Amino acid sequence: MLDAARRLTGGRGGKAAEAEIQRLAGETGLTTDEIVQRIANGETMGENQTLLAAVRGLYAQGGQAATTIQKSLTTRPAQLRKDALTDIQKTLVGDLTPFNLGPRPENVLKYFKQSDDAAKAAERQAYSQAYGTGGVIDADLLGSLTDALKRSPGAVQDINAIYTAQTGKRPFFSFDKKGDIKFSKAPTLEDAEIIRRGIQASIDTAYSTGRGGVGEALKPVEGALRESIDASSSALAAARQQASTLRGGRKAFQEGRTVLSKSADEVDVYMDSIADNPAMLSAFRAGAMDAIRKQMGTGRVTSMMSRLANPELKEGAILRTIYPGDELDSILTRIGTAAQSQAAKNYVVGQSATASTLLQAQRTGSSITADELANAVGGNPMAGYRVLSKMLKDQNAGLSEADRQRVAQILTSEDPNIVRNALVDSSGMAALQQRINSTIRLLGKSVPYGAGYIGATMPRQ
Repeated sequence: MLDAARRLTGGRGGKAAEAEIQRLAGETGLTTDEIVQRIANGETMGENQTLLAAVRGLYAQGGQAATTIQKSLTTRPAQLRKDALTDIQKTLVGDLTPFNLGPRPENVLKYFKQSDDAAKAAERQAYSQAYGTGGVIDADLLGSLTDALKRSPGAVQDINAIYTAQTGKRPFFSFDKKGDIKFSKAPTLEDAEIIRRGIQASIDTAYSTGRGGVGEALKPVEGALRESIDASSSALAAARQQASTLRGGRKAFQEGRTVLSKSADEVDVYMDSIADNPAMLSAFRAGAMDAIRKQMGTGRVTSMMSRLANPELKEGAILRTIYPGDELDSILTRIGTAAQSQAAKNYVVGQSATASTLLQAQRTGSSITADELANAVGGNPMAGYRVLSKMLKDQNAGLSEADRQRVAQILTSEDPNIVRNALVDSSGMAALQQRINSTIRLLGKSVPYGAGYIGATMPRQ
């Protein structure tokens, strides 16, 4: 065996820490490239699910290694949660430009969250500014107003009520005995818009009271009047469109804020209903982001990432429903890493040692290093004794304090190059270790007495 070690290592010795890291890497079932790629994606080797018992065993031994592990596992989960939430917000609160409320998304969120009274006041101000820009009340628009009033006599009550409420004045038109319209003053753009709103109110009432036929008859009347008003004032047309967009956005935002109280199927149905309206879709996602942030501010702060990562749970299913498909895989990776980091903290730092972690602690440093082999080849009797003792599992020499610290540093490293350097074994140690493991199994079953005798007499020789 020692002769094989000399030929395989070429006189080069691997450090005990690297040997331990390689032993742990073997337990993950992953290749070196797969482990390094996971590090590049934001994980650490010590957060791997299959290694948590080993990390807990190393942590249980105390010292600098425990401090290093504890520092990593108590800072990373919170930072990873923050990073994942930032990425989610960039997507869910991304394109809010249709609402045109300012240069920053938080301006839009502030608008969505304001009271109904405040929102209506902002809408009135936008219309007031549009009225102030002027507009042409030409023969076409006047004719449209007259025609609209004649064709919707049932809407006159709604029109007069709106006009009085908004202006505090008496109605500016009436019907003569022949049924013709008489204006008491020259109509303004605001008057024309009030008439349109009154007709729209009648349409809404007709549909809500089961008189759909009346609503259908009035729709072309309202549409024709709206086109005439828009042709007379582009500013008023823009104000109306903006008001409609904001009203729809506020409604969608409020729906999004309740998303976590719904089932994934309900959310899917609502998403389908607004799929053709990008502005409402953006507002709905912004509301959903607000709901997620609200949950993160409660007692679920440490468990929310794991719930989002699990497609079998409601939160995870809803996220996959509302999130843009082309960006879903990337954010799920970030969320999964954050959830895994929190789970590692809970297991390693947040509980007492179990039988499995104590067993891993006993196994720490059980790999035979090329350093020990080289020393044995050089005639060091104690090195030879340690090699044979490890092979026979008679004792566990363990790692030194410095070696345990080095193992902890590699396990918690976020640098792929550092981890790769520890895993890549250019000295042939991996092949030697495989041979040694086979020898251990053979000796343990067939020659316990003879091997024990050699181990006991080696120091004397």
